Amino acid sequence: MYRTRSVLGAFSLFLASSSVALAATTSCPAVSSITQTPSGDGFAYTAKVDGIQWKGEHPRATSDMIKDLKFDVAYLLAKQGMVACEYRADPKFGGGLRMVVTRAKSLRASDQWAPETQPGGNVLPRCSAADPTQCRFDIAK
Repeated sequence: MYRTRSVLGAFSLFLASSSVALAATTSCPAVSSITQTPSGDGFAYTAKVDGIQWKGEHPRATSDMIKDLKFDVAYLLAKQGMVACEYRADPKFGGGLRMVVTRAKSLRASDQWAPETQPGGNVLPRCSAADPTQCRFDIAK
């Protein structure tokens, strides 16, 4: 009986600790949450959404590109532990930006994502919405 309780207790502790490490639900950054900082010849971009840090860079962007950004599409690359959110802008400002979150241990797309076959034959979850916050996904870091 003691052995059964300790096995059950250990299993319960495992479940409790693994639920802490389970995914948080988040989304691509809203354009308004992206900040721009001069970096080398271009700019570095950061955003924090639901505690998740996003990064991007563009060596040829102008300082006005951030004002012209519009969300375009997002891809979930589970094998690489990465989500890429793409924003477009007028080419005269730099043309656009990719914000990424990397080193995720686990990723799962919500219902807004649909499979898209890539040129090499890989199928990736893709989300295209007017508002990037509609591209929700679960992530564990």
